[in-house]
Amino acid sequence: MREINKWQYDFILEIFGLFLSIKVRLNFIQLSRYSTHNELRYRNQFYKTFDFLRFNKELVAQHASKHLTIAFDLYYISKSGKHTSGLGNFWSGVAKKAKWGFRNIRYCRYRYRQPYRISLGSSSNPK
Repeated sequence: MREINKWQYDFILEIFGLFLSIKVRLNFIQLSRYSTHNELRYRNQFYKTFDFLRFNKELVAQHASKHLTIAFDLYYISKSGKHTSGLGNFWSGVAKKAKWGFRNIRYCRYRYRQPYRISLGSSSNPK
């Protein structure tokens, strides 16, 4: 993406590395503990907008073959609260019954005859 400046590019690379390496709860304080930057930098950068859907599309276009399939994956997340938007009884395929929680939709691109997928994005299903 040509609109990404060097500062954002370095930040995105750092964040992806931290997300893969930190095994405990992720928050701004933990990010600052595992890197050389302070908590305020992460807070300020996360307030800025970033077009992840476009980023993922360009990543797929550069590194995947031309034989792609788009898939939609519905999945269920259990939640115990009552104030989260979109909570309700949804079908859980693993439990084979309706359970209280949150439903999300993931959009993926699969390479033809390859075992992995590249996620383009996800969205919740509000009431």
